Order: sequence, then C-alpha cells, then structure tokens
Amino acid sequence: MVSSGIVVGWDNPEHTISRWDFVGSWQWDDWYVATRQALDLRAEVSDYPVVPTIFNFKHSGPAPLPLQLLPHLRAGAEIMDPRDYVVAAHCSGLMRSLIEIFRTLNPRLGERVLIAETLDDARTLIALRREVGLIV
Repeated sequence: MVSSGIVVGWDNPEHTISRWDFVGSWQWDDWYVATRQALDLRAEVSDYPVVPTIFNFKHSGPAPLPLQLLPHLRAGAEIMDPRDYVVAAHCSGLMRSLIEIFRTLNPRLGERVLIAETLDDARTLIALRREVGLIV
C-alpha cells in the first residue's frame, strides 16, 4: 500500500511484521493515510497476539521532518493495538533524539518504540523479543 512518501506493507510473507518505508519527503497527511492502511493490515491478523511494525527511514533522504512531530507520534501510538510496538531503523541522529524525547515525555507509550541500526537489526530485535515472550 502506498501513501505519498510512505509505503505500508508486510515485512514478511507470514504477515507477522508490518513495515513502513519512508521515502523522500513526507507530510502529516501521508502519516495519517499510512496509519489507516496499517490499521487495515493489522485487522487482517487480529487474532495474532503481537504484530510489531518496522519504521524504515533508509530512503527518507535528508528532507526535514514535518513540524510538530511529537503530538503526531503520540496520536499514532495511541491508536495502535496495545499489544504491538514499533522498531525504527536507519534513523538519523535527529530522529534518534526525537524518539528519545518522545520516550521521556510519554513513558507508557515510549516503551513501545525501539531503535535499531538497520532493517536486519530490527528483525533480529523482534525475533529476540518473541523468543523471550516479551510483547511490550
């Protein structure tokens, strides 16, 4: 599924991990279209206990982030299935700092947002969490 600037789909054929690929410049309208698409994907597997999402920023380029990031991230996190979590991959230094600020300001939601260096690292982190039965 594609929103201008954000591509939403499954990361694996088993449909146990979803992925958002941020491509070039994106705006908050794109974010909310992608959120609706992700909720539709999640509904396809509503009986699955946990469906983590990878936010892949590898191709987001040097474009600046849209303004007012934290309130929009919070709104997105609040409508997620409470069992799920996000792993952000290929983050810039700025994005890492903003995620840490979000986690500090929103501890309950922030514990559901993790950071990995690469897509493979994100998948490994998800696999490790599954092995130990850690769902949050």
